Amino acid sequence: MRKVESSISSVLLCDYVIREIDVDPEPSLVLRPDLSPLLVRSSEDKITCSVILSPFGTIEYLPTLYLRHLKVLEGHKDTKTTALALLAFFRFLRIKKIKFDSLKANPRHGPIWKFRTSLLDNIKTFDKNGNELGSFTISTIKAYLIQVINYYKWLIENEFLEVSEKAVPFKYKWEVPKHANENEHFLSHIFSRKKLKVKTTDIMKSLPKSQACPPAGKVRPLSPEHLQLFENEISYLPRDKRLMFELSYKCGLRLSEFISFSASHFVLPLSNNETLCKIGPDIDGCATKYSKSRTISIPADLMAELYNFKLSDERHHQLNKVNFNIKADEIKHPKTRARLFISNRGMPYSVKTIEDAFSKIRKKIQLYCPEFNYRLHDLRATYATNFLAERSKTSGLPYSYIAHELQARMGHEDFSTTEKYVKYLEINRAQENHAEALNNLAEQSGKNPKS
Repeated sequence: MRKVESSISSVLLCDYVIREIDVDPEPSLVLRPDLSPLLVRSSEDKITCSVILSPFGTIEYLPTLYLRHLKVLEGHKDTKTTALALLAFFRFLRIKKIKFDSLKANPRHGPIWKFRTSLLDNIKTFDKNGNELGSFTISTIKAYLIQVINYYKWLIENEFLEVSEKAVPFKYKWEVPKHANENEHFLSHIFSRKKLKVKTTDIMKSLPKSQACPPAGKVRPLSPEHLQLFENEISYLPRDKRLMFELSYKCGLRLSEFISFSASHFVLPLSNNETLCKIGPDIDGCATKYSKSRTISIPADLMAELYNFKLSDERHHQLNKVNFNIKADEIKHPKTRARLFISNRGMPYSVKTIEDAFSKIRKKIQLYCPEFNYRLHDLRATYATNFLAERSKTSGLPYSYIAHELQARMGHEDFSTTEKYVKYLEINRAQENHAEALNNLAEQSGKNPKS
C-alpha cells in the first residue's frame, strides 16, 4: 500500500476519487538478520481492490482498509456500491467540514444522520414540467446508508473508533457470539469477539417508500429527423466511438455496457438476421446494471461493422498498449481476449470521455438545430421506442403485449420502467389519431360547404 501511495501522493485532486489497484491478499512481514523489515509477497493471485483518494492525492486509510477487508477477508466479489457510498460520504464530510469521528450523545446530531439528511435533500424527483431534480434514487439512498452504517460498525468492532454514552453513531447493542461447543477452543474466552448489533429502524423507517417517476412525456427518444442529424455527426468520429453510440441506439446498451463490451461476441454474419448475444459480468465481463445477465440483439449490418473493427489494424494497434488491468480481465473472463473498445492509452474508455464526446456532438448540432437537447441516455430510449413501434407494426400486437420482451432486452429491474416507453408511444399514437381525425373533419367540411 505504501508503494501505491508514494506513486500518487504527488497528484493534487479537486475532490475525493476512487481508483482500482491490485493487492496481494496475504503478504507477510519478516525481519532480516539486521532486524530490518522485509515484505514477502504470497504466491496467491492478486486481487483488485478499490482505493479512495483524498483531494490531496493521498490514500484515505480507513475506508480503503475496509474495502480491502471486504474483498480479501470477507470474500465480497463486488464492492462497487460500498466504494461509491463511502465516496459520497467523505465528499459530504469535506463539504460540511465534519469529522467522521465527531460523534454526539444523540445520534441524530452525528455525521451519519446529517449525511442521511443531505441525501434526502438531493433525492431524485421531477417538477411539474417533468424536469429532473436531485441526484439520488430512494434505492441508492438506502444502499448508501446501509454501507456507511456497516463501515462504522467495522470501525467500532476493530477499535478504530471509540464509542461511549456521549459519543454514539447510531442505536446499537453488543452481542457475544455463543460457541456451539464450549470446549471447542481452550482459549475461546480470548478468541471470542463481541459483535455490534445495529438498530437501523430509526434511520430507515421514515424514508420515502416509492420513487417519483417522470411523466410519460419526459421519455425523450430522438425523432427520426434528429437521429439523422446525429448519425451524420458521428460519421466524422473515430470508428470506435461511432460504433459505441450505435450500440446504444441500435441495441439498447447503457454507457457502462458498451464501454466494457467484449470482443468475443463478434463473428461475420452469414445472413441478414440479427445476432443474439448474452452479456453480463460473469459471462463476458460486460458491466451490466445490477450485474444482471441478459440477451441483446445486434442487427446484421452493425455486427459486420463490429467484426471488421475487431480485426482492424487500428484496434490491434491499441491492443499493443493494453496494460495489466485489461490482462487481469482476460484472466477473470477467459471467453474474451479483451474489451472491444480500447483508448489510445491502451486503457478501457472512461464514462467521462464518452459523455464529453456526446456533449461536443450535441453542442455542434445545436448550432443549426437549437432544439437538439438530448442526453446520452436518450439514445437507449430511442432503441426502446423504435423496438416497440417496429415489433407492433410487424406483429399487429399492441405495445403492452410486447413490453415484457422489451424489459428483457433492456435489462430493466422493474417493469414500471418499461411501461414509461409504452405510455409514451400510446400518447403519441393518440395524438396522431386525434390530429388525423381533425384533418379528415376539415377535409369533409371543405367538400360539403354549407349553402
